[in-house]
Amino acid sequence: MTARLPGKRKTAALVDPKPPGPPPEPGLPPEKAIKPTPGPAGRDDQTFLYIDADYDHRPATEGGFAKMHMTPDVEPQGKSESRPTTRDVARLANVSLGTVSRVLNGASNVSEELKQRVTDAIEQLDFVPHALAQGLRRKSTRTIACIVSNISFPLFSRHVAGVEKVLRNLRYSLLLMNTHADRAAELEAYAFVDKQRIDGVITGLTNEKDSILLSRLADTKIPCVLLERDVEGFERVLADHCSGVAKAASHLIGLGHRKISLITVTTNNWPGRERYRGIEAAYAAANLPFPEELMHTSGSTAEYGYYAANQMLMARSRPTALIVGANQLIGVIRAVKFAGLRIPEDISLVCLGNTEFGEVFSPPITEVSWNAEMLGEMAANIILARLSEEASSDLRRLVLPTELVLRGSCAPSREA
Repeated sequence: MTARLPGKRKTAALVDPKPPGPPPEPGLPPEKAIKPTPGPAGRDDQTFLYIDADYDHRPATEGGFAKMHMTPDVEPQGKSESRPTTRDVARLANVSLGTVSRVLNGASNVSEELKQRVTDAIEQLDFVPHALAQGLRRKSTRTIACIVSNISFPLFSRHVAGVEKVLRNLRYSLLLMNTHADRAAELEAYAFVDKQRIDGVITGLTNEKDSILLSRLADTKIPCVLLERDVEGFERVLADHCSGVAKAASHLIGLGHRKISLITVTTNNWPGRERYRGIEAAYAAANLPFPEELMHTSGSTAEYGYYAANQMLMARSRPTALIVGANQLIGVIRAVKFAGLRIPEDISLVCLGNTEFGEVFSPPITEVSWNAEMLGEMAANIILARLSEEASSDLRRLVLPTELVLRGSCAPSREA
């Protein structure tokens, strides 16, 4: 049983499970503290977390997941400090259990007088209904799963913020799953969604070319929206990376740059593939030879950004401009500083994705920008429309435009 703390609802935060678990909550006796159950060996690299619109929850690990805990309506006998149940509400309101159930489920066949008595009893007892049990009775848990590969990436965090904003306004819960870009963990996440009877899932596949992942996701038989992944047979929301990178590369070409490097994620997925296509299009439009040796599309971390940039900047013929993903940006800047180069005097820089760091860096960094939070909102609205049967049978593919925001990190090439 999980103790419910008084006061305002807390905002849940994603945490990695670490044995032996968190200390007792302040002010709670040891028997009321959360007691995590260690997951099976090798599965402590994955975290699942509920963010609920109505109730306070605390994460606890089970099988490597962090799950929402809710106290059942019927407490085990012998507990001296049990939470109120529907039986307590019925007893105080002097009504049947069926009447309490109908009021909780919003049934219309209850008189105003009985409804008021039940409502008063609920308030007096501070009763919290068992949301999961209610959902199973209705064949809906009012929970949407959002599966991401790395929640620490700023753009992914904004996707989730957009999803949560829409769900919270409509009193849905969000189940956040962080797979750490691990294929086995992602397959396990889809199995978990099936088992828990989640209403819908929003996911950014680790690899949209992986037929096993796609098959397993299709087998869930619940509404699904792909986030920044473009696969036929699924609804998806995307940013127009091709157009954004083409604008950035054309701007740099206009400043005299001919050796422009692209450092981004794998071309197996939509963002990397479209960014590569965009820089190719810019070179083709300018009738310039394409420097394929300066394209690095194999990693999504700051470490990869450092490795790729450092490798090129240490070469005799180095690039004069860099277009880099937001996740790789910090690593790229470290490599630039290590090489003793200045931005933009010695090398120009464009970031793909708006980051607060890019705005406060000196000089502020030119970026290809799009509203990542809105992508999450779009995905959530598609899911909810599908659940409400307001959606058409046609699968939607929505593309959000990007724009080039000029700041101070680009200058004419010295080789022009």
